[in-house]
Amino acid sequence: MLEPLTVGVREAARLLGISHWSIRRWIRLGRLPAVKLGRRTVVELAVLQRFIDSNRVGEDNNVYDIQNLRA
Repeated sequence: MLEPLTVGVREAARLLGISHWSIRRWIRLGRLPAVKLGRRTVVELAVLQRFIDSNRVGEDNNVYDIQNLRA
C-alpha cells in the first residue's frame, strides 16, 4: 500500500500536537510551505519533517520519522 505524500492542515496540526490555526498562520506567513489542491490546502510530509528538523532545539537533536507519528 502506498503511503500518502501529503496531509491536510488539520492532520498536520494533529501530528505536531498544535492548533490547525497555527499551521494556517505559518502557511500564510510563508514559514511552512503548502500546496493548494482545488479548495484544499495540504502539506507534504517531507516538508513537515524538514520543518520539524529545522526548528529543533537543544544539543540532543534526535531525528524522528514523521511516518511513525501517523496512527
